Amino acid sequence: MEGGREMKHLVKVEEGREAVDGRPSVGPAYRSAFAKEGFPPPVPGIHCCWDIFRLSAEKFPGNNMLGRREVVNGKAGKYVWMTYKEVYDTVIKLGASIRSCGIEQGGRCGIYGANSSEWVISMEACNAHGIYCVPLYDTLGAGAVEFILCHAEVQIAFVEEKKIAEVLKTLHNSSKFLKTIVSFGKVTPKEKEEVENSGLAIFEWDEFLCLVKQGLGGNVRLILSGAAPLATHIEQFLRVVTCAHVVQGYGLTETCAGTFVSLPNDFSMVGTVGPPVPNVDVRLESVPEMNYDALSKVPRGEICIKGDTLFAGYYKREDLTEEVMIDGWFHTGDIGEWQPDGSMKIIDRKKNIFKLSQGEYVAVENLENIYGLVSDIDSIWIYGNSFESVLVAIVNPNMQALEQWALANGISGDFTMLCQNQKAKEYILGELMKIGKGKNLKGFEFIKAVHLDPIPFDMERDLLTPTYKKKRPQLLKYYKSVIDDLYKSLK
Repeated sequence: MEGGREMKHLVKVEEGREAVDGRPSVGPAYRSAFAKEGFPPPVPGIHCCWDIFRLSAEKFPGNNMLGRREVVNGKAGKYVWMTYKEVYDTVIKLGASIRSCGIEQGGRCGIYGANSSEWVISMEACNAHGIYCVPLYDTLGAGAVEFILCHAEVQIAFVEEKKIAEVLKTLHNSSKFLKTIVSFGKVTPKEKEEVENSGLAIFEWDEFLCLVKQGLGGNVRLILSGAAPLATHIEQFLRVVTCAHVVQGYGLTETCAGTFVSLPNDFSMVGTVGPPVPNVDVRLESVPEMNYDALSKVPRGEICIKGDTLFAGYYKREDLTEEVMIDGWFHTGDIGEWQPDGSMKIIDRKKNIFKLSQGEYVAVENLENIYGLVSDIDSIWIYGNSFESVLVAIVNPNMQALEQWALANGISGDFTMLCQNQKAKEYILGELMKIGKGKNLKGFEFIKAVHLDPIPFDMERDLLTPTYKKKRPQLLKYYKSVIDDLYKSLK
């Protein structure tokens, strides 16, 4: 029992403690009830990720593994499948090609593109030979891809066809390490010439591709959702229309992916990520500045994870490793709430990076710095609901600039009235759009609706810290109804 609640899917392995010596209080540590007598031993024969795939291919060679829908004349066609055996055979060929490029065990292979069969096959080829797989992201800024390529010293990169141009922009620096590029699709003569002039080799994927066409046919028995929260009504809808079990999972790269997963037959877990998997311990740590208490009747706090499946540390960044690994507990940056049955509900973020409903990462402080360059505004708070696909913002306009704009456009009224004027909102939104385009922001990083507040964010309303940093949880609480209205206006 915890606060009078029976957490039937958990067992307590460590008591909580009160705040002491300036350190926040922490709630009790729990683990899955399936691990009551201790963490289960590894499955015989499985020592690494490659073993999982290899044994699956041996056990289920004819089962479908990777499916894709081909677009024909602008319409999505039937699913095209590769079986475990076909994927395995392609992985072996691809791995041999990687090794022929001089990439040895411990080498670094970059993968850049949207989720696809090629992405998975490239990753498994890396796993087969002990080569580090380095995902490349461009959502954190224009220089992110170049930084990752150089920082990780990537030697070979598998790249989605439409992303090749972005990689070519980095060659003046990345070519010190990067020697081979493999396109998921075609390579134009111009791209080939540019790559070869830089002393690199570039290849197309086609020779490795082997697909068997089969229909989906109602064979799906379980749908697992991850990466971003699944709205409760969507989860319930999918359970009905697919006649399949729908579960949600939660995990991070640092925790070897899945750390929580809901149970297929338990409808009370809808809207949660379920209890922890059997090989980790989990506890909540209070976050006083966000009013989350791990020892309250309804325990809330930062999710902390301990277990043998945690990562060894950030590559060449011991300082960052020390920030998140404290006393053996990995601090996720996500705020969770224990449910009465022992499942976990993700309710907030401690870090200022979040995901939208399509799974895109948004570095909100970076965006606020960019949009803050607009001379007509004094301050901006950007918000993205993880169940929505777009961003909205609360803006403190610059009084003098807005009044001058109003005068030039024949619009009357005092500053408060101007902030309520629809044309003024459209003007500010347009200025934000201009700076966004000028900074080459991604489509999902553009703000789609704004509310103009004539009163600046202040400490009196508990919206800023004494050092004038935004208190994001308090801002959300204060502007909750405004945010809801902004999203409604976009429907």
